Amino acid sequence: MNQHFKNSSFPELKQDPIWKTIYEALEAAHSFLKMDVTFLGQFYGDKEFYRSIIGDGKSFGLEENLSLPKAETYCQAMIEGRIGSVIPNTANDPVLMNLKITQEAQIGKFIGAPIHLPYGKIYGALCGLGHKTDLSLGLREERFLKLLASVIQNGLSTQKEDSFIMNPLLVS
Repeated sequence: MNQHFKNSSFPELKQDPIWKTIYEALEAAHSFLKMDVTFLGQFYGDKEFYRSIIGDGKSFGLEENLSLPKAETYCQAMIEGRIGSVIPNTANDPVLMNLKITQEAQIGKFIGAPIHLPYGKIYGALCGLGHKTDLSLGLREERFLKLLASVIQNGLSTQKEDSFIMNPLLVS
């Protein structure tokens, strides 16, 4: 397990096997997709919480357990169908090109996959960002990320609603 994950927020809570699954999925996505950062975003109320991050999250203004209004996030735009799951060049996307976060964080590419819970609720999304565009991002990468998201989804389906992974407000 890399040093980032060991030193991440609330390490005592991350002894649960779901965290190992999340970490391994994020590492695989980060490495295979060649993204600057990959993360698990959780929707809770009107916010998206960044639950676990691999890579250079700070260059995008992301930190573990930081939250942003859902309406301002790429993941929410993807879930709502306003953008696709794979955006190789955000400057060419009519929705993303005008978002404040695109310019501020200098986001060049995006990939995401929703994570659904068994009872129909959306947990959030497994996503990746890069500063540079990558026109080779496509269906193969989308399928890979969706596979990783389904692994996380299966692990989350065993969690109780009052666990930290399910309710980010339990620990602040």
